[in-house]
Amino acid sequence: MKFFDDFLSQENKKGHRVCGDYVLCERTATGMLYVVCDGVGSCIYANISAITTASRILELFRCGMSLQQISETVASSMHRARKENIPFAAFSVVVLYNDGQFTTYSYESPNPIIIQKNRAMVMEPRFYTTGFEVLGESNGMLDFGD
Repeated sequence: MKFFDDFLSQENKKGHRVCGDYVLCERTATGMLYVVCDGVGSCIYANISAITTASRILELFRCGMSLQQISETVASSMHRARKENIPFAAFSVVVLYNDGQFTTYSYESPNPIIIQKNRAMVMEPRFYTTGFEVLGESNGMLDFGD
């Protein structure tokens, strides 16, 4: 079993009282789930968008959906948000299993970065289309110290 440490630091945009980014972390018996959302817009609207999206992802995970199903479902609703006045957020979600294996899905987000042997590397996800949206999927294995 491997152990995971996490640390979060955020800074609001100059002149704003809330942040448009939101992060959730959930520890499970099999590993950890991280959800990172970036609400589109600024101030309160972006904050609400990010919190809504992250909370939805976490709740779908708790209900037993696979990470792929969750990502595709939420990306589909983001397609609706492009046309309707509902919250929109870019997101990245990663599951880290206790053995070090991980899977990430990204929507409208930068590629994941992995730090191994003191070197930071940008991962090249496999992109695929689901409905009208494009998701990036990355897989890998973490070792001690990564």
